[in-house]
Amino acid sequence: MRALEEALTEESGKTKRLSRTRQKLGRVGVRQTLTDLAMKPQPSSGFLKLIEFGMADMSAEALVVKYAGDFEDSVVQAARRRLIAHGIAVLAD
Repeated sequence: MRALEEALTEESGKTKRLSRTRQKLGRVGVRQTLTDLAMKPQPSSGFLKLIEFGMADMSAEALVVKYAGDFEDSVVQAARRRLIAHGIAVLAD
């Protein structure tokens, strides 16, 4: 999240904070926030910006795949599909 905030700040020349994401993290925790982002029907704007900035490995989807054992299979598969659909290489199961 910090990396995206810094990239957005650099891009716009103004300080950018992901306030709603930070609030959600505080409310439901990291695992549920990552799950919700991976399961959204459409990619988040943050995901698309991370792809644009060449930082896909820092996306919620990449973290879900990296720590697949901590998530339900349906969440991991959704994260994999989104990464692959955006041209991001994903290791096989």
